[in-house]
Amino acid sequence: MILPTADAVAEAEAALRQQDQANSGIAEDDLPPLQRWQRFCEGASPQAQRLLRLLAAAPVLTLPVMQLLQETLLPGASTGPLPLVEALASGLLKPLAFSQHEQDPDAVQYEVVAGLGDLLRDDLTDRDTVDVVRAVSDLLEQRWNSLSTGHSFLAAVTDPHVLADLRRREPKLADGLVNFAT
Repeated sequence: MILPTADAVAEAEAALRQQDQANSGIAEDDLPPLQRWQRFCEGASPQAQRLLRLLAAAPVLTLPVMQLLQETLLPGASTGPLPLVEALASGLLKPLAFSQHEQDPDAVQYEVVAGLGDLLRDDLTDRDTVDVVRAVSDLLEQRWNSLSTGHSFLAAVTDPHVLADLRRREPKLADGLVNFAT
């Protein structure tokens, strides 16, 4: 999958923000999370909407993780990079402060804007959440094991909020999952 450059995403995001601000007179960042999501849904493809929901359940968001989730969990992933470009240009994903100046685009970590992650995760089934965590955990395991350290590594990585919600909604699925590092 070919992704646009970070500059192209930034330009698209700026153009969308400028258009939204001109149309409403209110800066997108000043809107409540639900209203920002609704605006996104007005113009975004169903695949981009679904992808953003799935991304909200991921314990860590980098470009390789986002690509993996699109390829493995998004029906019709053959749509190419467009759903991911829409998600990145939406302004609903922000680089984490410590990660903004990272030189390697694959190492930049993102998060869903404050107040929106819970809303998006509520739209997912328990199975969706488990599939996201499993896909990210498998990627982490593959990368660790490819380092040829002689040690294998098996882990399920999850956001503490996602794990708490999973324990509340589906205790049997969360049985045996423990936090080993925070």
